[in-house]
Amino acid sequence: MNLLTYALRPFEKAHEPFLNDLFQMAKADENMRIGYPQCEDVHEYATEVHGYGNIISQCTFLITCEGSLVGAMGLLHAPDEDEGMLWGPMLKKEHQQAAVVAQCLNSLLTQMAEKVCHYQACIAAENIFLLDCFKASLWQFKKTYTQMACHLAATAIDNSIAYAVRPLSGMPLTMSQVIGLFQESFHWEDSASVIKDLLNNSSYQFLFYAQEGIVAGAVCFSLIQEDAFARIEYLAVKEDFRRMGIGRALLLSAMEQIAGNDAIKTIHLAVDEGLDAVHLYEAAGFTPQIVSHVFTLKL
Repeated sequence: MNLLTYALRPFEKAHEPFLNDLFQMAKADENMRIGYPQCEDVHEYATEVHGYGNIISQCTFLITCEGSLVGAMGLLHAPDEDEGMLWGPMLKKEHQQAAVVAQCLNSLLTQMAEKVCHYQACIAAENIFLLDCFKASLWQFKKTYTQMACHLAATAIDNSIAYAVRPLSGMPLTMSQVIGLFQESFHWEDSASVIKDLLNNSSYQFLFYAQEGIVAGAVCFSLIQEDAFARIEYLAVKEDFRRMGIGRALLLSAMEQIAGNDAIKTIHLAVDEGLDAVHLYEAAGFTPQIVSHVFTLKL
């Protein structure tokens, strides 16, 4: 029986070397790998945190055992929302026990109880230890998805299809149709609120294609210039307009805009398992990076 005492403590800048070491250890130890966020170091992690409008010290916790640092975990969430993406716990090998994971999860949920009530956790498919821990808990399996990346230096972007893809402005009719399109595609509880929040965030941009006044497709991408980070967030095409090359035109138009920023070297995205869109992304130069399983918890 594990009689050791584990606790969480807030992350401080002085702990950056330790967190960097954990990210490096995860390359060699499958049971330390997390599905999201995929980070090589603290700088990349800070970029993901920034995308949520948060700072590392508010959403990252170090795991201690009898006072010694043995791991880390975090909860990425926008300050004004009650949903969050949990990562970890990322534990050193000698501390990888189901009871330790349960204790760390309970501690984090307790600390965040007044801020967050809907949780998601993205677990790397190769992390069998952590997957077994979540499967044996109250967390519910939701879906499987693949994270992909396109390295711009090795990709020739050829947007040769002549669709008039345009940036989304404040036009009420167009906005209403885009909201309806994303609601139909992603089944958000409040698509209007989600899209308006994204439009109010300068890191997100929308492009759309309309035919005879009907919005046939739209894409949303994030571009955080100060962190040299870009990701295709959402891509949707109305059912009656699919398999006409509109999705390709939207994707490549977004990639062209992103590639116009010399600091951006890689574009990221995630696609749910079983979707035909994976072929579209592969044809555009994206390659699979990691497969992950998503679990949810509602308190």
